[in-house]
Parts: sequence; C-alpha cells; structure tokens
Amino acid sequence: MIDIYLWGAGHIADLALLGAEDNNICLSSNMTFNIKGIIDNDLSKRGCLFHGFKIVSPGEAIEGGFDYIAILMENEWDVSIQAKYGYRIPEEKVKDKYFFLKLLLIEKYSGTKDYEIKKTIEYLKKNDLTMFNQSLPKREHNHPVIWDKKNNLPYIEFEDVTNQIQRMYFPRNYQFTNRDGMQFCEDMNWEQMPSSPHLYVTSDHGVSEGGVIVDGGVCEGNFALKYLSIAAKMFLFEPDWWWDEPNYYTFLPFKDKIEYSHKALSNYDSRLTTRLDSIVSQNEKVTFIKLDIEGHEADAIEGAENTFRNNCVKASVCCYHRNDDLELLERRFKEYGYETRCSNGNVVFLWDEDVWHSLSIRKCVVYASKG
Repeated sequence: MIDIYLWGAGHIADLALLGAEDNNICLSSNMTFNIKGIIDNDLSKRGCLFHGFKIVSPGEAIEGGFDYIAILMENEWDVSIQAKYGYRIPEEKVKDKYFFLKLLLIEKYSGTKDYEIKKTIEYLKKNDLTMFNQSLPKREHNHPVIWDKKNNLPYIEFEDVTNQIQRMYFPRNYQFTNRDGMQFCEDMNWEQMPSSPHLYVTSDHGVSEGGVIVDGGVCEGNFALKYLSIAAKMFLFEPDWWWDEPNYYTFLPFKDKIEYSHKALSNYDSRLTTRLDSIVSQNEKVTFIKLDIEGHEADAIEGAENTFRNNCVKASVCCYHRNDDLELLERRFKEYGYETRCSNGNVVFLWDEDVWHSLSIRKCVVYASKG
C-alpha cells in the first residue's frame, strides 16, 4: 500500500475526492493507497479537515513520512518547484494529479473481470498513466518539417495508402519538436498502428476504392490525405479556423473531388453547424464515414439519419470523449439497422472535464456496418 499526501485543498482535490466517493472508493481504508493528510500553504486552513483528512504544512508532512505527494492544484508546476527545491523532497516522490487519478483507477477496477481492463490495471501498477497505456509503444518515428517558402507554411511529407508522398501542411505556430537545429513532427501514423484503440480502418472494416467518404474532424488531415487518392469524392468538415489555411494547401491537389465545410457536424442546421443530411444529397452513395469531433459524435449521427438509412455505410466513430457516448451511439446505429463492434483495447481520456467523476476506462472507436 502506498502512503500519500495530497497537496492542495482546493477545487481539483475536491473533485478528486468527491469522485472517489461517488465511485464507492473508500478513502479511509483501501488496498491501493493510504492518504496521510492534505498539504496546503494557506495558514488559515492548517489543522482543519478536508473530506475528513487533516490539513498540514509541507514541513509536517515531511516529518510524518510518505511514499509520494500528489499535487492537485492548477499551479502544479510552481508547487512542484517548491516541493523539490524548497523542501528538498526527492523528485521521484513528487507526482502530479494524474498519479492520484491512476491510483483511483487501480482501486476502482481492482476486481474487474474485463480482460482488457485487467491488462490496463496491471500496466498502471508499474507505469505512468497515459491515454493509451499499454496499447501503444513510445513514438519513435518523426517527420522532418519542411517550410514552403512561397506560402510561408510548414509541411511534412506524408505517405498515403498508395505509397505516394503528399504534402501535409500545418499552422505557422504549430508546436513541433525542436532538436539539433531542426523541427520534427511526431509520427502522424502512431494512433493508427494496428494495436491502437484509436484505429479507424481495419482489415475487415476498410475504405473501398472509388468510394464517397465523409471525414468529420479533419484536423491536420491524416485520415483524409491517406485515402483521397483512391476516393471518388470526399466531404471534409473542420470548424477550427486555425486549420483553414494549412488545409487549403494540403487538399489543393484534390480540389476537384472534395467539398470542404467550416461548419461542425451536428443534429441541427445553424450558422456554425450542419446536419450531414443537409450537405450530402440522396444521389451521393456514401461508403465510409469517420467521425472524431470531440464528444459531438452522437449528435452528428442523429443528423445523418437519411445518409445512413439510404446507404450501406461503414462508419468509424470515436466514442471516448464522454462516458455515455458508446451507449448512445450503439443505440442510434441499431435504430438505423446497423451492427456495431468496438476497436480493441481501451483508453483513459485524461482531458474529459468529468474525468474525476467518471473514473472510467473506455472503448475508443465504435465500428458500424450493415449486416
């Protein structure tokens, strides 16, 4: 069992401890961790109780001894500097909020019978928490960044499904890796490795040559650019304005077979949103739909009812952004006459606003097709 202090008696710590209680995790006694107390620099809080735990000074915590401290504060970096250099706490003992999240997940799923979740829990006992955990290796391949001086934009050379090299452009202020006087872009194919829970295309759920494809959530275009050379037509949806200019140049060679929309896919039409049914005519025979639109996938599927009912579509739809997305998507697809299954593996969506309440290990992509 791990002896731990939580540093911070504020909003994040409150969410974390309430989430543990909501998930029936006993904070006073469990097999994974023992909370020795709460550290806070606010003198007015010293000696008070926070969720039943005494608030102490950093000095008192050091005297009491511990295995780790987990900083549950917005100014995490500043506090870590104070802990490491002000109080001389060994660096390996100073952890962030995701360390405590990991402990909560280990405790919550300690008795699970789900084989894939069991593998994740065993991995987390010895490793740091990430989104993909044991499912993906560290990124090893990097793309050298090249600057198009005519258009003043950076790009990488990206290999499509036919092994042709295409230019993939990025915003000028994109945060590349800098090393030895050069810029590099992390492997754009990493999340599409065969072992990835985030895999859009599999051996039996693929993009057919000459098909009509919908890409919801284009971002830098790694899905669309991979298959544009074999597609008859592609509908692209990307509402984030900072991709407008780079995507213009990325897809310029294919301008005759794309329709690019700056609206977000949804279940209603407005100045900023559109239903897929409002864009795709009944004469278009859509063959593949990929959706990764930050938790709005269920709404987009609702707004694409005619497209699904009138076509034999293969769809790869992200279901990890919100805790109930998978259930909503499976129910909607069933109503449309589609069968569903999920990608292999699972993820922990660390950027979920509700992550402390849900404490969930989720499936990542749901595949839908007509039987």
